[in-house]
Amino acid sequence: SSRLHRISTHADTVVVSALATHSSSVAHKSMNEAGLSSTITLAGALITLIVASTVAITRSSSSSSSRTKRNRNNGTQNPEVAGDNANATMSAAAHCGTFTYTAPPDRATMLSNAFHPLQQQATQRRSCGICFTPLSSQASVELKGCRHAFHASCVKAPLACTSKCPTCSKSVPQASAESPSGTLVVRTIPRPCPGFPSNTGTFELVYNIPGGTQKDYNAKPGKSYSGTMRTAYLPDTPAGIDTLIRLEYCWMSGLIFKVGTSQTTGRNNVIVWTGIPHKTGLTGGPFGFPDANYVQQCNTIMDTFNVPDAQTCQQQFPSLVSAPAAAAAGTTA
Repeated sequence: SSRLHRISTHADTVVVSALATHSSSVAHKSMNEAGLSSTITLAGALITLIVASTVAITRSSSSSSSRTKRNRNNGTQNPEVAGDNANATMSAAAHCGTFTYTAPPDRATMLSNAFHPLQQQATQRRSCGICFTPLSSQASVELKGCRHAFHASCVKAPLACTSKCPTCSKSVPQASAESPSGTLVVRTIPRPCPGFPSNTGTFELVYNIPGGTQKDYNAKPGKSYSGTMRTAYLPDTPAGIDTLIRLEYCWMSGLIFKVGTSQTTGRNNVIVWTGIPHKTGLTGGPFGFPDANYVQQCNTIMDTFNVPDAQTCQQQFPSLVSAPAAAAAGTTA
């Protein structure tokens, strides 16, 4: 910018000097045909000089822009560009960390995580969605998500059978949380996500579930099960971040895994996926990237589990915005 200023100042000085010289010449000459011709010639020279100065300024600006682009390609970015990249890195880092899920100790606790108790004033002029009598007649609850209300004694049995709201038939995630306890570690890795622009980062999700004993809501209560470690990936894009937040919500709600029979090995009493898809590789294949449809497909399936949108997930689990070293929670707030 200082170079442009010097060029512009020089051009102004030349113009002013030329005008002063011309004024002095005109003052000592008569306005005859020769003088008029001289004036026209000088005016043409001044116009040429101004045009030349403008071209020099434009070329200098273009050269400066080219140097900036070369610096970006070489990794020697100016402070403003580096600041933008730093903000992007901070945004990705805000969704990384360790998320610890603690499974409910029994089915009764799991079902109680599916609803909020209603205060007496909130039951006025409302009826139970099952027996249709006034809610105010006994202890009442409101399901998380759809917010339909029932007597506590009326809704527990239906939830235990179907994990769906008796009124709207929407899935109640907290009533089907069969995952054993474990941890999810989310981080970014220095590798582009295949199928996306080369500057697109990659989130790595590492699930770690130790072995243990099945609870009364698992496939075979009292039987032992084998532990597992699974790794999955997501692109660091706006849609990828929203998907990551929803997957973290699913993990903290016990919806990603369950104990069952492996479809690939046929082994019983092992950790298996519940049906929410994950990409477990970065080198192609049916379970790896590239896959242009994966993010949309994953979100569509999470919709069938009645998983809230990313913003609502963050409201219910504030730790999803920035996970501490160990974010412990086994229920939805």
